[in-house]
Amino acid sequence: MTTIVTHIEPDPKEPDLRVISTTDRGRLTVRNRDIDESELREGDTLSSDDWDDLTRRHQITLLRLRAIRSLSRAPASRARLTARLTEHGTPDEIDRALDELESDGILNDAAFAAQIVKERLRKQPVGRDGIAQTLKKRGIAEAIIEETMQALIDCRDQRADAEAAADMAMRGLENLPVDTAARRLAGRLARRGFDEETIMEVVKARMDEQ
Repeated sequence: MTTIVTHIEPDPKEPDLRVISTTDRGRLTVRNRDIDESELREGDTLSSDDWDDLTRRHQITLLRLRAIRSLSRAPASRARLTARLTEHGTPDEIDRALDELESDGILNDAAFAAQIVKERLRKQPVGRDGIAQTLKKRGIAEAIIEETMQALIDCRDQRADAEAAADMAMRGLENLPVDTAARRLAGRLARRGFDEETIMEVVKARMDEQ
């Protein structure tokens, strides 16, 4: 049986999408630009290749919608979104859907990484290593992590940040023996991601004040 496009209608819930109805193969949802690029019109006859292409575009559209809905619930990196979509499409389809989101500015790992860093620094002073580990756990690529570090962390005074963190970390340690206080302060600063040299300098300065 020949497959003919009977209707091409706007999706009532998604203005960027259109629904294609056919005589014998059901309905597909694709983006407006997919219709424009394919120059598809009502009454057109679909070959097997045409149908396969539209089916692929339909699948990518559904993956794109899943990704957008996931991002609306919580920001995520491309790697995290890829993992969330794994059960819903092939690697190629997922890559195509996420490429589209990046092209449209909806998915942006660099902006996401910058947001994470600014939020962490707003809460408390954090060391370079701590920030880098946080970004890595969130699925940010090494190259973007390094760019983010150069833009937002390397311009900061890590010693000053470590001293500010030590002011907070010293609470409850003032009355402990010096060796015990030094060990616990070093551990608290290490957990906040400061490097060993900076920790040693700040801990020594704090213990000299005791």
